[in-house]
Amino acid sequence: MGTINWGILGAGKIAEKFVSDFAFVENGKVVAVASRDIQKSSGLAAKYRVQKSYGSYHEMLKDPTIDVVYIATPHNFHFEHTLMCFEYGKHVLCEKPITVNAQQLRILITKANEKNLFLMEALWTAFIPSIRQMMDWISENRIGKITLIQAEFGFIGNADPNGRLYNPGLAGGALLDIGIYPLTFAQMVAQSEIESFQVQAVKSATGIDVTNAIQIKYANGTIAQLASSVTTSLQNRGMVYGEHGRIEIPEFWKSKKVDVFTNGASEGFVDGTSSWGYCHEASHVNEMLLAKKHESHVMPLSRSLQMVELMDALRNEMGIIYPFE
Repeated sequence: MGTINWGILGAGKIAEKFVSDFAFVENGKVVAVASRDIQKSSGLAAKYRVQKSYGSYHEMLKDPTIDVVYIATPHNFHFEHTLMCFEYGKHVLCEKPITVNAQQLRILITKANEKNLFLMEALWTAFIPSIRQMMDWISENRIGKITLIQAEFGFIGNADPNGRLYNPGLAGGALLDIGIYPLTFAQMVAQSEIESFQVQAVKSATGIDVTNAIQIKYANGTIAQLASSVTTSLQNRGMVYGEHGRIEIPEFWKSKKVDVFTNGASEGFVDGTSSWGYCHEASHVNEMLLAKKHESHVMPLSRSLQMVELMDALRNEMGIIYPFE
């Protein structure tokens, strides 16, 4: 079986975690890192023994040995950088949210199809073992018909108005940065079309949402209660309630532990690996590329589009429009 060569576009904290996780990745290796700051890319490359570093994205993308690029730049650059990768014939794994709005994603899907290139959103949560175990329990009907989903993610973030969390020019706000995790959790569990939703938000002086609370009614009767915040530490867990039991998963977006409770008994699952958890999505991309697939069956583009459309609708209700839209 072959080896897939990766280029990393961006050299921030998420990029470093992703690169470090390649110690656990099957059939792939990182061969290059690019940043507009050559000191950042060369430092990251040296730390993890990556062969090449670049101070220009274009220079890295000219490298013929690179098969796929992981995009780890701020939200507002995802669309531009994915198109750039496509122009150089590179497959793409783009950090979440894959785009800021649905219009951008529709363009990327069309371009990927035209060029026969692989494109996937890097929503690592969908690939971690604890989530896969949870989904197995749900498919086995361990807790019966699901009636209620609860998920929240909140922390006290840097309130710098020019920083990525608060700056509307960088597509800031709780919803796009971390609210996508509770929304994705509910999307995976409910497995149904949205019938209706309600949203309440607290905004910053810069006009972005710092805290939001969302309730969704799905067509199959399931209700989801979701929250995210960059000003408040929340309980940070996922709960799935069914007619015959419940599933609890702490820090659901990255959890290494999940428990199911039914009929007075419980069963637990623990992921004993020491990885961050990004290795699972990377190994999946390698598997897809080696099989000559242009889309993931676990994280299909239709799911990403559905999510971005929902976030567009939620932002519309909150009255949030980014200056570049």
